Amino acid sequence: MPRWLARLGQRISYALPAKVIVTDDERAGLMPSCVRDKLVVLPNYPFRYHGAFGVRDPLLLRILYVGSLSENRGTAFVRRLLAAAPDARVVMAGWLYDEESRKLAQDARVEWLGTVPQAQIIEQATRCNFILCHYQPSNVNNIYASPNKIYDAIQAGVAVVINPEVKVSRFVREHGLGVVLDAFEPADMKVVAQSLREFAANYRPDPALAAQYVWEAVEGRLLAAHGAASA
Repeated sequence: MPRWLARLGQRISYALPAKVIVTDDERAGLMPSCVRDKLVVLPNYPFRYHGAFGVRDPLLLRILYVGSLSENRGTAFVRRLLAAAPDARVVMAGWLYDEESRKLAQDARVEWLGTVPQAQIIEQATRCNFILCHYQPSNVNNIYASPNKIYDAIQAGVAVVINPEVKVSRFVREHGLGVVLDAFEPADMKVVAQSLREFAANYRPDPALAAQYVWEAVEGRLLAAHGAASA
C-alpha cells in the first residue's frame, strides 16, 4: 500500500489502546514517536524457580535446545556442534517445524522431551551447561528477539549461547551470561566447542541476577497498565 496510507493506518491503530506493551527496551526503540508516551516495557521474565537442581556431568557438554525448533533457529548449529564435539549432548524440547529438526530429535546423542511446561524447562536446564539462543538475522523479528531463555538460564544457573546479530546479545555480554558467537554461522565449530567447554568450566552464576530478573519483580507493571494495584 502507499506509504502515506500505511502511516495513517499505523497512527489509527496506535491511537486506540491506552497502553502498548513491548518486551524489552530494544523493541521499544522500534516504536513510532506517536506512541512513546504509551509504552510499557514488560520483560519476558519467568517465575522464580524453587525446584530441584540437577547434576551436570563434567565429562559432557550438554546443551538445552528448546522452543520453536527449525533449521535456522538452532537445528543447523546443533547438528554442526554434534559433528565437531564428541562430548556434546543435547536436550531438546518444543515444536518441530521442519524435517531437519525431526531428524535431529532422533539422533543418538539427543534427548527428545516433546513439549513440556515452562517450570520443567528450567528444571531440565539445571543439568545442562548452556541454553541455545540462535536466531538467523534474516528479519527484524529475529534480530530483535526477546528470548525468555536468557532469563530461564539465569534461574537455572546456566549460561547461554547466542549469536551476535541478535540485539539482546549485548545484555549477555555485559553481564557475562554466556558465549556470544563470532557470527550466526561460526567458521570453526571445533573452536566454538572449546570456547563452550572453557566457559562452562569457569562460569559462576550471580545470585543477585536470579533475584532481579523474575516475573514477580515486574508483574506490577502489567497491573498498572490495566489500572489495577499490586497486591
